[in-house]
Amino acid sequence: MMVTMLVAAFAVHWDNGWYAIAPSDPATSMSQPLAAIGVPGAEASLQNSEEVSKRLDAARGLLQEHGHYNWLTETGPFVVLNNGIEFAATYFIMLLSLFFTGAGRYLSVDYWLGKVLRLAS
Repeated sequence: MMVTMLVAAFAVHWDNGWYAIAPSDPATSMSQPLAAIGVPGAEASLQNSEEVSKRLDAARGLLQEHGHYNWLTETGPFVVLNNGIEFAATYFIMLLSLFFTGAGRYLSVDYWLGKVLRLAS
C-alpha cells in the first residue's frame, strides 16, 4: 500500500500541488505563511484560491437560481477538488507508522500466532 501511495502521489497528483481540496479563501489558506517566507508554489496556491472562490460563488449562484441548493448542501458545502498529494502523503505516513508499530496487542496476527505456539509447546 505504501508503494501504491507513492506512485499515486508522484505519478498522478504531483502536478496539482499539495492540497487535495482547494482552499477558497486566500486569507485563511495555509499557503499564506508559506508565501510570506518565500516557499515556491505557495504564491501560485494563493492565486488558485482566489480563482476557486470565484468559481464556487458562480456555482452557488447557479444552483440557488436553477437548482435545489438547500437540498444539495444540507449534508455539507460544495468544494473544489484540487487533486493534490495531500491525501496520498497522509495515507503513506499512516501506513509507514503501521509498518513499524504493527496492529498492536490483540489485533496483530503475530500476537495470536505466538499465543497459539506457546500453548502448543
